[in-house]
Amino acid sequence: MLLVSGSVGGGHDGVAAELTRRLEADGATTSTVDFLDLPRAGVGWIVKASYQLQLRFAPWAYELLYRLCFLLPFIWVPVVMFDTAVSCRRFGRVIRTFTPDVVVSVYPLSSLVLGRMRAKGWLRVPVITYLTDASVHPLWLHPGVDLHLAVSSETARTVEARGIQPVHTVAPLVSRGFDGRADRERVRREMGIPAGAIAVLVVAGSWGVGSVIETVEAIAGSGRFHPVCVCGRNEHLHQLLNARGWGTVIGWTDRMAELMAACDVVVENAGGLTCMEAFSSGLPVVTYRPIPGHGRHNAETMEQAGIIRYARTAEELINALEVLGAVGPKRQTQVQRARALFHGDASHHVASLAASTLNPAATAPFHRPLRNTRLAAAAASLVLVYGLLTSGTELVTGHGLGVQATGPALDVANVLGVRLSAEQLSDPVVERQLLVGTVPVLIDARTADAAPTAVTLLSNGGVTFGNIGSGQRHRLAWTQAQADTRWARQAIDVYTGHDVGGLVAGRRVNAFDLAYSRFGAHQRILRPVIVGPGVSFGALAAHRLYLVDATSATPGQAGRVVEHLAQAAAKKQLSLVTLGGPT
Repeated sequence: MLLVSGSVGGGHDGVAAELTRRLEADGATTSTVDFLDLPRAGVGWIVKASYQLQLRFAPWAYELLYRLCFLLPFIWVPVVMFDTAVSCRRFGRVIRTFTPDVVVSVYPLSSLVLGRMRAKGWLRVPVITYLTDASVHPLWLHPGVDLHLAVSSETARTVEARGIQPVHTVAPLVSRGFDGRADRERVRREMGIPAGAIAVLVVAGSWGVGSVIETVEAIAGSGRFHPVCVCGRNEHLHQLLNARGWGTVIGWTDRMAELMAACDVVVENAGGLTCMEAFSSGLPVVTYRPIPGHGRHNAETMEQAGIIRYARTAEELINALEVLGAVGPKRQTQVQRARALFHGDASHHVASLAASTLNPAATAPFHRPLRNTRLAAAAASLVLVYGLLTSGTELVTGHGLGVQATGPALDVANVLGVRLSAEQLSDPVVERQLLVGTVPVLIDARTADAAPTAVTLLSNGGVTFGNIGSGQRHRLAWTQAQADTRWARQAIDVYTGHDVGGLVAGRRVNAFDLAYSRFGAHQRILRPVIVGPGVSFGALAAHRLYLVDATSATPGQAGRVVEHLAQAAAKKQLSLVTLGGPT
């Protein structure tokens, strides 16, 4: 049997090690490979480093990518193609050398690549995916995989609901030491845990990521519990907690089974292997401030199953520790539900599928045609890069990165102005209201071309104009960006006689927009919230940027919108943001 793991923390490696032990105990020959060692050009290292950096410095970005898979799963097709292209050759070399009867994956990306190779007919031995988490993410599932193994019946039902079969429920793969039989009192003395104290084991994975300091502070600050924090390989976190003197602080350790026997409750933030080890040890688990993505998803899934307590506030955390830290019916119920997961052995399913394989070595376990290999890899790479520059960047800028989405630090809403059509600009009533109230106007290049006289007249009268794009749609992202940031700005400048400044984006902003604005036009991009002409200005949030789009209104209605905007600005109910001029 060949097992495939991924070195993105201790969980996947720990699961692979335990499955290896069980298979070898039954007489099987096994070999384990780290999927992230297979891709060429250091791609595996980039995946691991970017994941760690996201969790440490931009957790919202990881949450965004995680949730995006549920909404738009098709965008990951080029990612799978790319991963397959850069890892397929070495994967094939490993498989030809070892000639396994079955391949088992305990890592999401390897499951997708193996599933694709299986579906293409390149891999001629069955593939099994062991789902290490209770929650099911689309990146775990591929229809080309022969068998999926789930750690709970709820997980299995979710897999089946997504059209993936067959799937079997098996027990979590936890080492034998996690049975709560260690010498509790001896370990407590070694760890400096006071006699009679309720010891709370705080775990944040092998990297020690997440809101660990805030968690330990809340536990220690209550004065009711003794925190025992495992910092993993995060030496900086270890030093900070040691300096603050909150309970017992431990760095990297291989004594987790003993620590769980010595403690009364586990507080964690990812819902992975640590949870399963606690379940096996008979310890209740509280999830607090879970890391984004799979951490929050696991917390929600396991809370619904009643096998953990999900504390969303510090008060809920302390209440949960009080209830679960002492012997009682609620603690006993949660522990029993968690222990009920341990039925069914994954190794039996692996051995059974391996035994049913009809001599794969006789027909070569792996075969991939070399024709067009480089072309496919190049095409997949281009699709992936284009997707990151467009859809990927649009998601990031949607959260404000790279664009201006907030206004000055005022206690009122910030309005960039009103967007008008050529017909409205040429209307005498609208023209009069604009000249009196000096409300900024947003137009695109097509509108300026359709009403040049009105634009020039209003500009000479003191009305400020802003650019909202070319008013035309282009198929290619870079030509759209050039048209909106450069050509439109130049066209409007001709009629107004002054620089209209940056681009007010009426659409999602991608990397091409950022590049043209920053390096080509040296201007900023404003990303406002667009509201209709009937909006109540009192309902707008402070500090945010807004644009009132009145292009669908009649000229009379548009005139009243301009009038109301001017009145609200005069009464300090909102702030009209000055447009024009590069930054």
